[in-house]
Amino acid sequence: MNRPADERSLWIDLTRTAGIFLIVFSHTEQGDFTDAFLWTFHVPLFFFLSGYLARPQAPGAFLSGLGRKLLLPYLAIYLVTTVLTAAIRRDVDLSWFARTLAGAVYGTHSYADFVNAALWFLPSLMTVELLYVFVVRRFAPSYLVCLALSIALYTRHQLDLFLSIDLSLLGLNFFVAGVAARQYDVVGRLAARPLGLALLALGAGGCTAAAASMGNVWYAGEHYALSLGAGLAGILMVASAALLLAPLVARSRRARSLVTFIGSNTLSIFCFHVFSNPLATALLRPLELGPPLTRGAAIATLSITLLAPCILLIRRLVPELIGVRRAAPVEPR
Repeated sequence: MNRPADERSLWIDLTRTAGIFLIVFSHTEQGDFTDAFLWTFHVPLFFFLSGYLARPQAPGAFLSGLGRKLLLPYLAIYLVTTVLTAAIRRDVDLSWFARTLAGAVYGTHSYADFVNAALWFLPSLMTVELLYVFVVRRFAPSYLVCLALSIALYTRHQLDLFLSIDLSLLGLNFFVAGVAARQYDVVGRLAARPLGLALLALGAGGCTAAAASMGNVWYAGEHYALSLGAGLAGILMVASAALLLAPLVARSRRARSLVTFIGSNTLSIFCFHVFSNPLATALLRPLELGPPLTRGAAIATLSITLLAPCILLIRRLVPELIGVRRAAPVEPR
């Protein structure tokens, strides 16, 4: 969390920071266009980054890492959320606990008693990584089968299936795009051309806005290619902007530390902002902050700030809860 970040890794933390801020921001009350614009790319962005950061591993090592980084945090955070929700609600009984805990197996918010809607992403990402490692990477043409199945589900409006397999198949496209970007050093090629990056960010932003003007195309439109293309355009917009800003952020120790902290803790923010967003909204309501964009940005900023002490405490006491290795004890000399 406190590692020095060079510009090549800093752009990843900048991209993560922008992505998680926009996810928290999107869960404030916004207009239709703003919602459509954000949903075009903010979730696909994290599928892309996961693919970009993926490394070839032996099956055993991969499964062990998947369990530590995603499965254990998913189950632990689901249980913690269940307990916190039970403490807040008044209509809790054993039947509610049984139904709610069963939602962890179903793995998506279409289940009536799924306790934390944001948690759908974790089993979905696990599904994507398993598909890529054990199917697509071993037999590349199988990707076309996954793509065909994804298009079939999309055009039939088959949404919120078991373990979010529908969204996982769509997310696999962005994961593969991240793998390809790493393999062909797309970032290195782009980073050497600042003017081109600026034009690319503007052009990609324009394409994303044009798609959003048609409504939410993340998984609710009529055209699969538009959903995929607009998602890639939004990812390109954010990544290009991050590459442009990385040299500037790297000059400021405080800015670099802030970005590194948020970028290293996107999982915690993603899972727990369902609690901090309502609190931030209540605290800021008396200030009458004006239009939805201003109000939403203030709520998102305060929401993430409120989570910072909790994240630090979790990292110190139970880092396994958020997929972080416990530091080895220092042996006395």
